[in-house]
Amino acid sequence: MRWRIKFEYIFTTVGGFIDIEAPSYEAAERYSLDLDVYVVSIKPILRV
Repeated sequence: MRWRIKFEYIFTTVGGFIDIEAPSYEAAERYSLDLDVYVVSIKPILRV
C-alpha cells in the first residue's frame, strides 16, 4: 500500500510530502521515525 507522509522541518514552516510503499500503517510509522523532520500526518493514498 502507498502512504503519504506530510512533514515540516523543525523550527521552520517549510515542509513537504513523501510518498512511500509500506505494507501497513505501523510500517509507515516506523519509516517516518528515521526521518529528521517533524511528521504532521501519515495517510493512505487511495487509487480508484
